Amino acid sequence: MDSINDSMYQKSMEARFLRLPQTELEALQQCEACGETIFPKRLTFNGHLRYGPSRCQCQEEVVRRAQIEEQRKVILEAQNINTYTWLGREWRDVSLREKTFENFDRTKQELAYDAAREFAYDPCGNLVLHGSYGTGKTHLLAAICNAALRKEKPTSSLFATSANLFAAVQHRIGENESYLPLLQKAICAQLLCIDDIDKTKHSDFREEIYFAIIDGRTKRELPIAISTNKLDELHKYVGGAVASRLKMGRTEVEMTGKDYREEL
Repeated sequence: MDSINDSMYQKSMEARFLRLPQTELEALQQCEACGETIFPKRLTFNGHLRYGPSRCQCQEEVVRRAQIEEQRKVILEAQNINTYTWLGREWRDVSLREKTFENFDRTKQELAYDAAREFAYDPCGNLVLHGSYGTGKTHLLAAICNAALRKEKPTSSLFATSANLFAAVQHRIGENESYLPLLQKAICAQLLCIDDIDKTKHSDFREEIYFAIIDGRTKRELPIAISTNKLDELHKYVGGAVASRLKMGRTEVEMTGKDYREEL
């Protein structure tokens, strides 16, 4: 049965091939874009000679650019997904990929919106969004990550809540796995966003983790964006040394107002 199918396929291919132009002159074309003459390809099949379509340099360039753009989209999609899944499947939140500056109501938090947008396109130093609950801090941090990826020269970024960060670390400890790769990712990422940095109770171990990440990034002069409800008491949650480093090159914006979640 397979041999019969193969034979039919070969005959079909040969029939299609024989319909191609038999002379080079018949197959000549002219590029509609640049006007150059496009010389055909010389093709053979089962001893038959025919001439097939080709492309001029400008058409080849269009194809090349399309391939590069497609590859770029694939890479950006992978980076975008990694932004919210780098801690592991249990702590992913890909819904944050939909949080953008475009779907944030700027009128409610103009200063924070403008500061976050500026930071996204030129990450430098430390951005601290602080204030009451439900004012949009998480949305803006995610928007920073998403906008950074869409720049002409994308900035790879990582997003984590403090609760998920330490849950992932504890999980690895419980599985007798090293959590150091997570710290290395957090230290070396081009941009790091930590949401609700004050939501985990203080312990010496957690302070050490925070210090390793923040100190490592500070030494590399890599930007950090964080959110907190308790800026004045931040040292009680992350430690004095960490709080001090987060003041370096810091832009802080207070976000106040009603809990927007009540409107959802």
